[in-house]
Amino acid sequence: MKTPAQLYKEGNKWVMSSALNPSMHVAFNNREEAYRIAKAWRFKLTRATHRDKKYMKSNQINIIKPYKHHEQWVFDDPSVGLEREAFVAGADTLLDTVTEDIPNAGDGIVVLFSAGKFPSYNVLLKWKHGDEDGNFYSCFRDNEQPVTTHNSCEPLEAWLCPALFKYYEEAPKELYLQVKPLLQEDPLAD
Repeated sequence: MKTPAQLYKEGNKWVMSSALNPSMHVAFNNREEAYRIAKAWRFKLTRATHRDKKYMKSNQINIIKPYKHHEQWVFDDPSVGLEREAFVAGADTLLDTVTEDIPNAGDGIVVLFSAGKFPSYNVLLKWKHGDEDGNFYSCFRDNEQPVTTHNSCEPLEAWLCPALFKYYEEAPKELYLQVKPLLQEDPLAD
């Protein structure tokens, strides 16, 4: 039996939401990718109504696939005009720390992120303050324990650059992330 899901376009992204699990929202770069994933996940897609869209946007989950380029964490998202967008100022250290147990993480990982809490998140970023260009977040594990580096017990601080505004109109007070390996059999793998 296929799980019912709805699909709609928001800006440059296609968003899929499960009718059985309203907290699940996944954004895709194009409709073909959404249909491919829906088929792999055994979803039956229907068209979302205007009322459905308004509700579904409240907990949209975005997907990026960071990788290392010249030893620096970067990601591409052509749907919002980003190519080799670098993680810097603590965001790179966060990825190094939370991927320590993922073999060959530098070859690519999957990061799902949302301003709304979703099941299976494993990193929580809490907004601290902004500056003229970006926003600083304190980093925690899913159990509220701080993400720390080997030489500190303070929560790691990560700066997120203005690319954040490609996904959000304003900096979210909390960002929930799921960081996981990019597997060959993963339907998100290219």
